[in-house]
Amino acid sequence: MKKLYHGTINDFDEIDLSAGRGYRDFGKGFYATAVPSHAERLALRNKRIAEKRRSFLSAEDEAKLRKIVAYRYNLLFNEDVSELNVQVFEKADKTWLRFILLNRKNEGSPHNYDIVIGPTADAETVAVINEYYDELEESGYSDEVCEKVIAELKPENLPKQYFFGTKRALRTLNFDKEKKTGGWIMSAKADQKKNTRAIVVFLVESLMKEKGCSRDEAVEFLLKTTTYAALMEEETELYLEPREAALDILKEELAGNPYRLLEL
Repeated sequence: MKKLYHGTINDFDEIDLSAGRGYRDFGKGFYATAVPSHAERLALRNKRIAEKRRSFLSAEDEAKLRKIVAYRYNLLFNEDVSELNVQVFEKADKTWLRFILLNRKNEGSPHNYDIVIGPTADAETVAVINEYYDELEESGYSDEVCEKVIAELKPENLPKQYFFGTKRALRTLNFDKEKKTGGWIMSAKADQKKNTRAIVVFLVESLMKEKGCSRDEAVEFLLKTTTYAALMEEETELYLEPREAALDILKEELAGNPYRLLEL
C-alpha cells in the first residue's frame, strides 16, 4: 500500500467525485500526492484564497459561513490496478502537455481513464502554457510548438499527482489509521508570522557569521534587501520555503543576481 495525501479545506468522511472541479490537469475527480508537504501547501493556499474571497462578502453574510480550516487527509493506495484503465505519464512530455490542455478546456473529464498518474502543472507551468496558448491552438498542438513549451518548463521539478476519476478507482483508496491532520495551521497570517520569524532569525545569524558583524548590524543590513521585502509579502509564499532556500535567494541577491527570487 502506497501512502498518499490530499490537501483541502473541506471536511469529509467519504470521497465524493462530484465535489471535484472541472478544468483541471487530469479532469474532474479526486487528486492526491505522495508528498505530504505538497498536500499541506495546497491546503494552505486554498485556505488563503478562500479567506481572501470571503473578505468581499458583507460581515453579515460571512458570519453565516463555517470557519475555514486546512486539512491533510492521509490515504493508502492499493497499487494493484491491473483491472483498471490507468494512464501513467512518466515525465512532462508532448503527450502529457496535450492531455493537460484537453482537460483544462473541459468542465468534466474528456477521457475514460479510471486513474491518471503524472506531473502536476504548477503555477509556473500554467504561466508558460498561457503564454503560448494561442500559438498552441493555431498550430493544432503541433510537435514543434509543444516542444517549445516543454523546453520552457522545468519538468524535473514538477511533483507527481494521482487522479482518481471513477468509483472503481476509489476502491483502491482507504483512509490511513490517522485519517486526517487538521488544525496544523490555525490561520494563514499566524502561520506566515511564525515561519517568517524563524527564517528571519536564520538569515540574521547567517549574515552575522558571513560578515562577522553584530546582530543589530545584520538586522539593519537584512531590512534593506529585496529578499526581506519579499519575505514580508504573504502572496510570494517565500515564508513557506525551507530557510536554506531563502538564504540562497539572499546570497544571490548580494552577489548581484536579484532574479533568483523569481525561480520560486
